[in-house]
Amino acid sequence: MTYKVRCFFCLLYEMLSIIACWFLTTFVYLYINEQANTLFLQVLLWITPGIYLVYCWAHGGQTLAMKSWGLKLVIHNKNNSILFYIYRYCMATFGLVFFGAGYFHMLFDKKNRYFHDRILGSEIISLQI
Repeated sequence: MTYKVRCFFCLLYEMLSIIACWFLTTFVYLYINEQANTLFLQVLLWITPGIYLVYCWAHGGQTLAMKSWGLKLVIHNKNNSILFYIYRYCMATFGLVFFGAGYFHMLFDKKNRYFHDRILGSEIISLQI
């Protein structure tokens, strides 16, 4: 299986994890509040997967989906701080908001990098031979 296909399926698997995270967050929020403040809930639904992704990237460079598909985040500029991962999450979010333009960039990039990875100097590598 090619690298780009594995990245695509990794994104789908990651989306399933994030949807489960959203369900759990919404359930706990509505159980505690009983009435929804939609703006606060939307921000909370953006922050919750961010905490999961930033934590996984900072502690080993892999999320559950990346482990399953044999992919790993590598940083080339040696900026291995928590702020780097938060900035990466924000940039990846903006790449999704603009009709997935940040992710379609990988189809045309010579090194198969997402747009936010190209800007930040990071790369997702394949661990499988």
